Amino acid sequence: MTIDQSISISAPADKVWAILGDQFHDAHKWASSVNHSEPREAGPAVGDAPFQANGRACETSLGPVRETIRAYDSKARRFSYGAKADKMPFFVKDLQNSWWVTPEGPDESRVTMVLEVRLLPVFAQVMGPVLRRQFTKVTGEATEELKHYVETGRPHPRKVEAARKAQTSSVAPALA
Repeated sequence: MTIDQSISISAPADKVWAILGDQFHDAHKWASSVNHSEPREAGPAVGDAPFQANGRACETSLGPVRETIRAYDSKARRFSYGAKADKMPFFVKDLQNSWWVTPEGPDESRVTMVLEVRLLPVFAQVMGPVLRRQFTKVTGEATEELKHYVETGRPHPRKVEAARKAQTSSVAPALA
């Protein structure tokens, strides 16, 4: 299953790439589905990535996710990573996400994200439509939140609300 998302952003491609590619480990700053993200060593350096750790550990609404860069090309403003989650269903065999930034003028860029999910064949027929809807929603929100963050310098309201909820839920058990 492949899900494509593309969005126009009113900012130079280099600015968008600085946030998306160069600051790969900081997705928690703008993505509402990511509560926290940080670098993690995942193997040898890939492409011309400007950082030591070619992996990212994320705490998400679905639990811990480990991401490993599979390709990184700063000149083409493009990278791909594979993701593994503790709560990932057994029938999801592979999940890869690719992002790239294309200039569309001095102050305009296009960000494209392609999510590729490989499922066990029998589950692709049964679970495919449900997963497609869920992944389409999440990827659409992610590109929209990136656009908002790049253009305003502030997290999207959805991210602000998600952070508030995450903080409230982590404080509530301590008060019990």
